[in-house]
Amino acid sequence: VEAPYVRKMGGRYHLLYSTGDWTNGTYCVKAGVSDNPLAPFTYYADILKADELADGPGHNSAFTFKGVDYVAYHRRRIGDTYPHNRELCVDEISTKDNKFHPVKMT
Repeated sequence: VEAPYVRKMGGRYHLLYSTGDWTNGTYCVKAGVSDNPLAPFTYYADILKADELADGPGHNSAFTFKGVDYVAYHRRRIGDTYPHNRELCVDEISTKDNKFHPVKMT
């Protein structure tokens, strides 16, 4: 849907992207991998998805600060049905084994 972010790791290109409907809990971040930065990418994991803490995490980007990888994204609090009420969040993201791993929202 939106917010593509590509990082080269281990000689391959890893894509984080948002999918689903941003107005509800289906909005989430998935990851894919490709040998080419322009595509095709093959899905390999759900990185951020709704849980008991928050709904609709997405519209992400990743960065490294002082040697630690992070993902920045927005989400809504559980029970808040107004789609424009989103909060900015930053959580650590593991890139162990040269791929992105699912994030537990904090």
